[in-house]
Amino acid sequence: MRLIHFEGLNCYYNSIVSIAQAMGADVVSAFGTLWSEADFLYDPFRNAFSSRRFLENLAFLGVRLETLPSAAPEERARSLARLEESAFLVVGMDAFFLPWSPRAGLFHGSHYFAAVNAAPEWLLCYDPTYGKADERFPAAAAVDYANDLILVSQCPATGAPAEPFADIQAAARESPALRQRLLGWCEKSDRKEIEKAARYVDCLISNRLLYRHCLARRVPALIRGSPLEDEALCERWNAVKNGFLKASLTWDFASVLREVREQITLLTELELCAAQTLCVAVGTAETAK
Repeated sequence: MRLIHFEGLNCYYNSIVSIAQAMGADVVSAFGTLWSEADFLYDPFRNAFSSRRFLENLAFLGVRLETLPSAAPEERARSLARLEESAFLVVGMDAFFLPWSPRAGLFHGSHYFAAVNAAPEWLLCYDPTYGKADERFPAAAAVDYANDLILVSQCPATGAPAEPFADIQAAARESPALRQRLLGWCEKSDRKEIEKAARYVDCLISNRLLYRHCLARRVPALIRGSPLEDEALCERWNAVKNGFLKASLTWDFASVLREVREQITLLTELELCAAQTLCVAVGTAETAK
């Protein structure tokens, strides 16, 4: 399995992408509708958001994800026992117990990696985040310490995801609704909800980086020189995320959220202008054909 890791992929995404690539899926095309996405999946256990649309696009391409029962050691043992030989898994685990992790024995924190059910006694593991391949890990340790088991399998492909051009128009159309959603979080006073907003923005950032990767691979001439290529755009989104995190930790959260509100208004306006500019560029290119 070739390890896939680049900007925009966290440990959860890079594990899925590495497996999907090994299955022969055109993974880049699965990123082509992520700019306009705003309705993310939320996992309360990890307090994290992830792209619903990315998983839907993988299903179009013939890659299906199934979350296996893993709440207790007994469930994890049964889930691993039912797997066919050479089945692909994405495993979530506390990195404290992961021997190849720099955090092993030092810090607790959730981490994901890819694995192959190579034998009843052990998993053959691949970790794109740390560049580790062919690491043997006892199945018994996965039963003891894993907190998430996701079976990745092939299914009949039903088509291809929408072209990235269509998502430019969708991003322009959905920009006002995204602004209102984010500004709504600026009105919150519950610290957990404010922290949740930071997790949401983190997913927004990943989606933008992955969409940009798709455009750069598919139509490099279109993205070259556009606002999406500007690293300052993601830096500003990171400032919004960090602002929400700061507001969730300080007593003077109201003044912090006022600054965040200003950044959101500016950023969503910049993105709307970028989408409109790209729509014109796409229209000009289509006319010239």
